[in-house]
Amino acid sequence: MRRFLQTLILVSTVLLWTSAHAEKKIFLVSLENPPQTYTENGQVWGFNTDIAREALRRAGYAMEIQLVPWSRALALVRMGQADGIIDAAFTTERSAYLLYPHTPLYEERFHAFQRADTDISFDQNFSGAEKLRVGTDRDYYYGAHLSPLLKPPLFAKVEKTVGIECNIRKLLNDRVDIIIEQNGPLWTTARKMGVADKIKPALSSRDGKPLLMSISKTYLAFSRKNISQEFVDKIDHILKQMQDDGFMKRTREAYKK
Repeated sequence: MRRFLQTLILVSTVLLWTSAHAEKKIFLVSLENPPQTYTENGQVWGFNTDIAREALRRAGYAMEIQLVPWSRALALVRMGQADGIIDAAFTTERSAYLLYPHTPLYEERFHAFQRADTDISFDQNFSGAEKLRVGTDRDYYYGAHLSPLLKPPLFAKVEKTVGIECNIRKLLNDRVDIIIEQNGPLWTTARKMGVADKIKPALSSRDGKPLLMSISKTYLAFSRKNISQEFVDKIDHILKQMQDDGFMKRTREAYKK
């Protein structure tokens, strides 16, 4: 009996020690969107990945992350199958299932891109765009200015696809006239595909410069099913610290090298 009790106490002690020292983890999802979030040699990298990882580390948590198509990423946090999501812009619809910190990760800047053998230009009021077929990414939010306008009659047709590579293929196969993407992800993906020389920016008809279509802030947001407002407030405080101590800026600059 004494040996049994000693064994029971030993097992209980080991279980308590293991529980006390178990690493707390947060499971995040996002999409392939280099250089913000991307997979290389089986590991997930990117400046927003690194910022999220550091914020969670400072909060005392380890990060697990999986990159999936954007629509699926949103569904996973909506259902509580993921704890949070990287690169989520704020919308009223998403706020029903996501908690957002006040501090954003960065600003997404969306431009229009065309095939290198075409000469498309229009202005920020989209004058001259009514004959264009536009390629966009499914379930993306393009900012308060642009998102409500991505439909006829402002454009002739708007096609939604899954991911930047699909959007680029549609453009090069003449299924759309322009695609709307961010500079970094577009050029990184186009170089990877070996087609960077076949694409160029659409220009402003006013000044001949690449046309900035929209700006939208993006966040590290969390599932209301799994995460408390108190935890999100803590992450917000840490993100503000990281902004002030220069970690965010240094991390973004490192990925430009």
